[in-house]
Amino acid sequence: MCSGAPDTHDQVPADLPLQWWAQDADLWRAELYEDEGEDLSPAAEAQLDAWLTESDIAATTPTTADVAAALDRGSGSAVSEAAAVENADDVGPGAGSRARFGVGLAALLAKRPAPAEVSTAELVDHIDGWARVAAHAQARQGAAVAELFARRGAEQKAALASPDPRVVMSAQDPVRSTCSELALALRQSPRMAEMVLDDALGLRARPVSAAALERGQIDLPTVRAICAEIAVTRSEDRDMLEAVALAKAMAGGTARQVRLFVRRTAMRLDPAAVAARAKAARGDRGMSKTEVVDDMGDLRATMTAVELKAVWDTITTRAQALPAVDADGNHVALDERRVGVLVDMILHPDKVRDCAHTDRTRWRTDLVVASRTAVGADQDPAELVGYGLVTAATARQVAAASTMRRLELDAGGQVLGRGTIRHRPPAPGLDAPPYSAAAAGADADAIAELADRVAVLLTETGPTLPHRSTDRYRPTTAISDHVEAIHRRCRFPGCNRPSSGCDLDHAKAHSAGGPTCICNLIPLCRRHHLVKHADGWSIRICPDRSVTWTTPTGRRYRDPPPTVWD
Repeated sequence: MCSGAPDTHDQVPADLPLQWWAQDADLWRAELYEDEGEDLSPAAEAQLDAWLTESDIAATTPTTADVAAALDRGSGSAVSEAAAVENADDVGPGAGSRARFGVGLAALLAKRPAPAEVSTAELVDHIDGWARVAAHAQARQGAAVAELFARRGAEQKAALASPDPRVVMSAQDPVRSTCSELALALRQSPRMAEMVLDDALGLRARPVSAAALERGQIDLPTVRAICAEIAVTRSEDRDMLEAVALAKAMAGGTARQVRLFVRRTAMRLDPAAVAARAKAARGDRGMSKTEVVDDMGDLRATMTAVELKAVWDTITTRAQALPAVDADGNHVALDERRVGVLVDMILHPDKVRDCAHTDRTRWRTDLVVASRTAVGADQDPAELVGYGLVTAATARQVAAASTMRRLELDAGGQVLGRGTIRHRPPAPGLDAPPYSAAAAGADADAIAELADRVAVLLTETGPTLPHRSTDRYRPTTAISDHVEAIHRRCRFPGCNRPSSGCDLDHAKAHSAGGPTCICNLIPLCRRHHLVKHADGWSIRICPDRSVTWTTPTGRRYRDPPPTVWD
């Protein structure tokens, strides 16, 4: 939290979020120029420029301790101080340095020219700034909603304690009363009002996350992800999980990445509870339909992770084998072809195209599991590619029916290389019985469907494999396999498309002398591959395998080095 206005321009407030200064230093500099008509001192100017360098940004990715300390500073008196700044009639340069969120930030942004009158770079700054204002407003609204709910609860408690039976009979349910009030005040449906109340109670339960939202450091979807994942964990683990979740979010993680990161950490902390919930959840398998406008409808099925992956991959493989253009020359999207395949598989099975000829010369990675988990030595979660995290028991069932290749890692989890020997998994320990259809239960058919083609990677620490390159434009199969093993997903920050479904792109163009080697190739999904080649966009692979993206506005965004569990 901002602690106070600098006495001189040399004293730049060091406890503000680094990312905010790195992205908005020009706005802060313009504020001082405009309001005071002075230049920054050389020392302050040098510090601001240093903050904009890639090396400084990369070196200051917050740790869990950093986040905890920063948020501790952001509670209590500092919040009151910032609120006082927000309520000030005149938001000058000193106050602006402290009020980098909420009404104070809104006042600063409102003083800027209209969107049509600013540069593209400033426009992005404004978009980012207004997003922080919106986050602040959501946190404040959540606090007000939670207080309304608390008061309605107190009213119910007082009514139930009354000796008058008529008062007891008239006691109102606090949830129903609050949601009804919100629905009317916000002009929303009862269901949307319930979501507003859920968000508010989540913020009240996690005050540290609420403080980060109020300061605009995270957004509401991230708070929802944190609250949802923490809610099912042991009470003694929740504060720690919240701290690591905020560290992940402040390092640039999206809401989905934060959710998966917290889920993996929680699964490792208490694998027995996760396994029990997974077993109980099998009873939730089901299907539902919803009517949609224009003679359309939604069909929803809830099934196990292995069933979902097998069904989805089977439908997708068959859909990809169908022409992308219909008889009238119109483009048919892949999703539309998937629906056609699903309908034909159920209603017209004789029309379904046999896709058994699919190319099997390339390995398809469907499961990533640690060797100790595969043999039953620990209960760490594994990743079912295209789905997400699964329990150790499910991973062992899939692994036992699959063919493996070894993935070699360094101590930090970065991939060094991929083995070339295909082998069956080792025999599991006593606490991990061998795979059988009976033990697999509902997943038996799905596992059998995956067993033909699945490549399960055993993670082991090992030596670096030889450097691989070719003089040709197109990489060899060995190079492609290696690159996909190193980079598990599209390397655009926040994108989660598995590398097996991406294009392999030369970071430095082959036509400009860029080599076709593992050091110059990264997977990019088709969307971000096209973005990368658009005017003004560029990327650079750093020695630590992080990827820096530069946008047409000159902003730089860093995708951290990949690990096997990204």
